[in-house]
Amino acid sequence: MKYFNPMLLAGLLLFFVCQKGYAEQFALLPDIHFQDIYAQPEALNHHPHIDKLVRSMHAQLTSTRLFNEPYFALLAALDEIAQQQIKWVILPGDFSDDGQPVHIQKLASLFAEYEKKYQMRFFLAPGNHDPVRPSEQSHGKNDFLQNNGAEFALYSSQHKRCLSNSNENKLTLCDDAIKALGYAGIHQALKNFGFTPRQTDLFFQTPFQPIDYKKYSYQQGLQAAALNNRTYPVCDEQGHCKHINDLSYVIEPVEGFWLLSIDANVYVPQDLSGEHQQFSGSSNTGYNHLAKHKPFLIPWITHVVKQAKLNDKKLLTFSHFPLGDFYDQAAEYVQKIGGKSHFNHARFPSEQTLSLFAQTGLQLHIAGHMHINDASIYKSGDNTLINIQAPSIAAYMPAYKVLTWQDDAHLAMQTHVLKNVDDFDKLFPMYQREWRYRQQHKHVMWDKDVLTAQSYLQLSQWHIRELVRLRYIPRNWGEQEQALLQPKAVSLWMFAQTQTQTNVIDTTKPLKRWQQLYLFDLLVDYYKLASADSLALKYDIDDEKIRIYRQLANQLEPLNSRNDFAGKIVNILHAILKYSSQTDAGDVLIDLQQGTIRPVE
Repeated sequence: MKYFNPMLLAGLLLFFVCQKGYAEQFALLPDIHFQDIYAQPEALNHHPHIDKLVRSMHAQLTSTRLFNEPYFALLAALDEIAQQQIKWVILPGDFSDDGQPVHIQKLASLFAEYEKKYQMRFFLAPGNHDPVRPSEQSHGKNDFLQNNGAEFALYSSQHKRCLSNSNENKLTLCDDAIKALGYAGIHQALKNFGFTPRQTDLFFQTPFQPIDYKKYSYQQGLQAAALNNRTYPVCDEQGHCKHINDLSYVIEPVEGFWLLSIDANVYVPQDLSGEHQQFSGSSNTGYNHLAKHKPFLIPWITHVVKQAKLNDKKLLTFSHFPLGDFYDQAAEYVQKIGGKSHFNHARFPSEQTLSLFAQTGLQLHIAGHMHINDASIYKSGDNTLINIQAPSIAAYMPAYKVLTWQDDAHLAMQTHVLKNVDDFDKLFPMYQREWRYRQQHKHVMWDKDVLTAQSYLQLSQWHIRELVRLRYIPRNWGEQEQALLQPKAVSLWMFAQTQTQTNVIDTTKPLKRWQQLYLFDLLVDYYKLASADSLALKYDIDDEKIRIYRQLANQLEPLNSRNDFAGKIVNILHAILKYSSQTDAGDVLIDLQQGTIRPVE
């Protein structure tokens, strides 16, 4: 795979900046999952063994994201963005890790601090973690970390764990700073960051109050932004109905640019008959459900696209959920590995959904949610929809993107990997105490070598390795298969020799690399490529590994159709090869007129 020549890309960006009519650059930061580790809810004040609001390392290594270190990663990313003099920062959802007041308030203060110091503006789209439900909910977690290495639980006062005085055999505290805010609370705390216009903005509109661009006034924008003017009805199967909020908006913060933020959350009502209405979460819904449950957004998006063209505006659209193929055309292999119930199949936009949104005229969409670095191109008739999956700084591989406009149809996109982050290891002494505590009490152990990480990038590499071992293997594989997939259990050499009578090993090459690679390594590389795309090839997975995987896939091709363990392994090999050869999602040039994405060779 070929990558950008960094000097050439820098020259291109400088050329863009110097051209007459050049407008702006936009930093893309989805899925920061911000948690204020220094927060001090009142419930913590009386406990001498708790001085930070930190989740345990075990909780992190069994989750799809890091909880604690992204605090430092966000500061590092914002500092880098400020150094590049980028003024516009877009956060396509999951800017919090469940919309708790204690974290939302700190996030709002951070945004305000960077706005004041660097004249930045922040624009948000809500994700399934912000809010977790349309209205305020009791909430909490049972895996916060005490200084001695033991975990403690922290819940809001109305949580069943607090109302029943259940202590879960561990210290349990109650504080409403950890409840989950609904739309009202999040809108109130973060309304200044896109959800409400400022007097300097040139245009603002929501799906519920269309405004003539030529006649726009700030007062009209304020009225449209009011939360009580941004509702739509939903009904459960028994016919009980309720109005809930949608925070979609289009805004023109600087002459010539419209930012379209789509609230793609879909909360399907389960029971609206009682005082406490029940909704499903939005995690596995996305655009397939949006087309069904929020159909009012489709004609509005079509209208915004048309108006942007009529008024000669560059349109940048973002939301939390994918609007493109994030499997790099490897879906057929992925489904054979884990079936439709695993590997995010529910989040994959259908052909019908993609066609519907391509017909709105959208050309470029920025998404998050999947914590992956990816790009896809969907064509339907004369319409082309480019979807960019921006990576998360809270997962492997931690990075953010920068979009630079050249003209109406041409953009450059850079991906900035957060290799080094100040204080990324500041909490390691706490984790060391946790590891000793877990060892003493015979709890499930994570690999202590995680704490040998010398950089934030290395920490993310350890995270995905342990995530595969502690979560993905136990959840997605049978008991006998799990034994074969443990580290150092079965080498590729051994697997190859047991599956065919043919010598699949290239004897012209040294055998050592084959003998040092295990099925566990293969699975980790699969997840690395699925998460980071070309970045994994650039920083982690060398060409020799890919050559070995290709040779093994070719030789074992007859096993591809089998529904046993060997068949799954062969499909993993094919998926890896697809991921390593599809559209580059790192540093690229985007041509909206031609509908292409290409690296600079």
